[in-house]
Amino acid sequence: MKGFPKSVITKLALIACLTLLFVTVPVFAGAMQTGGERWITEWEVKWADSADLAAVPGSVTASEGWSPNPSGMALPKRPGTSSTLWIRTKLPALNWDIPSMLIPKIYGQNIAIFIGTTPIYESNRDYIYDNNKVLTPLQKNDSDKILYIGVQSAKDRIGLRHGIELGNYPELLDNYVKRDLIDIILGCAFVFIALVMLICSVFLKKEQNASWISLSLVIASAGVLVITYSPFLYTFYKDYGKLYTRLWDVALFVLLPSLTYFIERIFGSGYRSVIKKLLYFQIGYSAFCLLFMLANIVLNDKLFGIHYFLSVRVLGIVMIVQAVLLVSNSIIHEREPERRDSHRRFCGVRLNGHWRNGLVLFEGRQL
Repeated sequence: MKGFPKSVITKLALIACLTLLFVTVPVFAGAMQTGGERWITEWEVKWADSADLAAVPGSVTASEGWSPNPSGMALPKRPGTSSTLWIRTKLPALNWDIPSMLIPKIYGQNIAIFIGTTPIYESNRDYIYDNNKVLTPLQKNDSDKILYIGVQSAKDRIGLRHGIELGNYPELLDNYVKRDLIDIILGCAFVFIALVMLICSVFLKKEQNASWISLSLVIASAGVLVITYSPFLYTFYKDYGKLYTRLWDVALFVLLPSLTYFIERIFGSGYRSVIKKLLYFQIGYSAFCLLFMLANIVLNDKLFGIHYFLSVRVLGIVMIVQAVLLVSNSIIHEREPERRDSHRRFCGVRLNGHWRNGLVLFEGRQL
């Protein structure tokens, strides 16, 4: 990009890499330590019509219709309109001093866990976030008993991933805290870099400010997305769950037009100004989604279904279209000088000049 301070970008990138290296490596190494843990990688699943997870499973435990679902398989597909999934598996011998169970990833808004018919864990959310991590202690006399997990979700994905980890409570607690802490550190590093870049924009030339600020917004919104999507905040500070989901939406509404504007500043408006048209559409659509989100907040989530459709399903299609257009136009932009140079060689024209801003300079004159 013409006139862009590459030395400043290099220094900021070096600082960011060193910061992430010295901060995340010890945390990641600690999270990967094991102390005799054991994994359950096979279980059975069954869909139910009843939406009451707080009650004892009752007929669910005795009924048939269970199907195997190992950890290597995809999440079970929802049959019809059912929103409740039951998972069961047999616990092995629990020989640890303080036996405990860690579920690193389970998708669902509401979760209830039973050993036999005895409830041991319950979690309910009134906001649409389905990425959960569960840690709960067990008893030694729970060995060889049947574990039941009931899950509810309004989203398509629902169920258990990566299995269930069993082990001693102190070791599992250490993993429980550290595994998602890396996401918070990484997201905060992005936000910090964006703030530094915004401060540096004060000292830049006017023609550089627009690109610099748009890149800052891209990095800041990406950092907020990483922070607010991590299960860490929803696990330890669950009272602010609605705030996290709304921050995630706002960051996504800012990220998409900011990224398109930054690419437009580098590569131009594209073929028939398709990038500029995409930018105008994204600015308008993001503003519309933001206003609709505010209306949904004022009406106490009465418009949640429409808001979910606009901000998740439609916006997902917009993101796919954006990615295709940006990548294709970037490729076309990079190949354009090569194409024009090949055309001149094909025409038998030999020029002892060089390219500058898409034009050929020959002996100081523009051709």
